[in-house]
Amino acid sequence: MFDRRSFLRAISIGAAAGPLVANPLFDPELRRHNREVTRNLLAGRFEPTGAGDLYLPRMHAKLGGYFRHRAERAVENLLRGFEPFAGAAIVSCNLVVDTGLDRIMQNGLSAFVGYVGIGENEVDPAADLTAATLVATLGEFTNYTQANRVSWAKDAYASQTYVNAVTPALFTMDTGGGDIWNAFLTSNNGKEATTGTLIAASKFDDVRSLLAADKLYIEYGNTLAAA
Repeated sequence: MFDRRSFLRAISIGAAAGPLVANPLFDPELRRHNREVTRNLLAGRFEPTGAGDLYLPRMHAKLGGYFRHRAERAVENLLRGFEPFAGAAIVSCNLVVDTGLDRIMQNGLSAFVGYVGIGENEVDPAADLTAATLVATLGEFTNYTQANRVSWAKDAYASQTYVNAVTPALFTMDTGGGDIWNAFLTSNNGKEATTGTLIAASKFDDVRSLLAADKLYIEYGNTLAAA
């Protein structure tokens, strides 16, 4: 029997590396598969692969998704003796919340206008998280110089994928910097706005501790891929 909680937990696991594998049906070319995907999910015909996606054996397809983030130390902070951030971009878990699943299954994301926000609470997002509750639950972080949540400027659709890899969401820390624990994708660009549609959220494996003028880049992407 299909267990919604188990499905949400499974689809929340972010891929460890490589191309994005993600959530169903963001482009009109894939919409013809929507009913088939839905039937498989509701019937429980999916298997978590352990690599950050779900395998649908009857469709020979994978579903999944993740946030990818990297930080850049400001030159002035390097000159003050602070160490640069080491390593490549880090992939973190992705939870497509209930409102995000509803949006994806009903309308896809090809026309979705989204915005990325960040939070400072060390908390795992739950399936019932919404735009109305995310500010308090995730502790939305607003101490960055951009006036609003940052646009999810998704690239041209390619290889069954939407992702903002060319133009990641950029957050430039303001005076005092801060500790960042999570990221989310929603339809409202206002800082601390509590209306709109929340699509997904993620808790980072480790905190991003940033100083004033440091930069944080965040990608979010989704795909339905053959397997």
